[in-house]
Amino acid sequence: METKARSQLIMNYSHKTYALTDCLRKFPREMWDFKPDDAHWCIREILWHILDIEMHAYLRFRTGVADPGKAVSAPEQESWARQLEYTRQDIDDAIEGFVWVIKANGKFLKTRPAEDFTRTVIHPEFGSLSLDQLLERHNRHIQHHMDQMAKRFNEWKGLKN
Repeated sequence: METKARSQLIMNYSHKTYALTDCLRKFPREMWDFKPDDAHWCIREILWHILDIEMHAYLRFRTGVADPGKAVSAPEQESWARQLEYTRQDIDDAIEGFVWVIKANGKFLKTRPAEDFTRTVIHPEFGSLSLDQLLERHNRHIQHHMDQMAKRFNEWKGLKN
């Protein structure tokens, strides 16, 4: 990846803190626990999932730099949601954690030389991934879940009409 494209991607990732908090402002808190059924997550669960995955990103990025070629973990999301009782966890804690980890990851990535981004980790689902690829995946992952929150809001709003 070219340096300019990588810098843009790091900036986009770092700005996910603002994107997520702006996204959340669109949804009344009274609906943050709304689930259309048991097979779908509410906003509270989505927030905790995003935080857990970005905490994994914290370790993945650093493993790629310090221990390239090593295996990284990937949580089984349904088990984590259930066993860690996402539905009972404090939403504000999830938001604060998300803001902290994205800022920490963004600062870390901004300081890395270009050659670090070609280093890889071994992901149990996706195989060998470079730091560039990890950064792209985590950017998309956060956006995917913001879209999912908007979908939950629209489903909730549809029931109220």
